Amino acid sequence: MDPVFVATREELHDVQMELKRMQHVQQLQGERLRSLEKRHADDAALKSVWNSPFPSVLGGTPQHGRQAQISFVSAFIVVLS
Repeated sequence: MDPVFVATREELHDVQMELKRMQHVQQLQGERLRSLEKRHADDAALKSVWNSPFPSVLGGTPQHGRQAQISFVSAFIVVLS
């Protein structure tokens, strides 16, 4: 025959309070995890923008120098002819 355990009212209350505390800690950990996952996703999205196949678009400065002057002159000649 299995032994029978008798728990007092106070022991049952302690177990119930401990379960509530554990549930609260789990909820806090879940919120923290969601926050970290969101930050990770946001960081990955930002990083993917900087690793774009069109870096010159994000690079900032437009073309300067001889190539830009040649294309402007050739466009001007095309317009005049």
